[in-house]
Amino acid sequence: MRLMDLIDVIFLLTIGFVYHFIFPGIPIANGMKPDVSLAILFVIILVKKDFRLVMVSALIIGIFTTLTSSVSTGAWINFIEKIITGGLMYFLINWIKRFEWKQAFFLFIIGFFGTIISGLIFTLLATTLVGLSNTFTVLFKEVFLPTALMNSGALYVLFISIEYAESLFNSKCNIDG
Repeated sequence: MRLMDLIDVIFLLTIGFVYHFIFPGIPIANGMKPDVSLAILFVIILVKKDFRLVMVSALIIGIFTTLTSSVSTGAWINFIEKIITGGLMYFLINWIKRFEWKQAFFLFIIGFFGTIISGLIFTLLATTLVGLSNTFTVLFKEVFLPTALMNSGALYVLFISIEYAESLFNSKCNIDG
């Protein structure tokens, strides 16, 4: 891990923390929040390509989402879920990248299905460990689906913005990598 990679990740994690903090909970889903910090985690996986850095980022995002959780029993479940999602999505994204995809479609697939996978892991953990009161259907319609669509758009905008900023920085400074 290089110092510049760590600085980049800290910047992205800060954006993710602010987004996660300002989004309100959804009343019909017991105050659960859409998890926009997942888009940041997916960007880190796509841009940095370092498993250790991804797992440290997932750990930090887990801490952030635990601190800003609007559901009391969901706090520590969020922490566990982010670590599992980070590792799983790292390998899934690297497997999916082997295929030829248009960039916009690829980012939509990652954002949408990555968020759904994260929601499924959260629901499985919450149901198993604390007996979540909401049904899966309510969570899927009210939390997972809107969040998956929002994260798909956020992932696209963030990824394209970061690529553009890196190309500007590298061209101005004549720096590779």
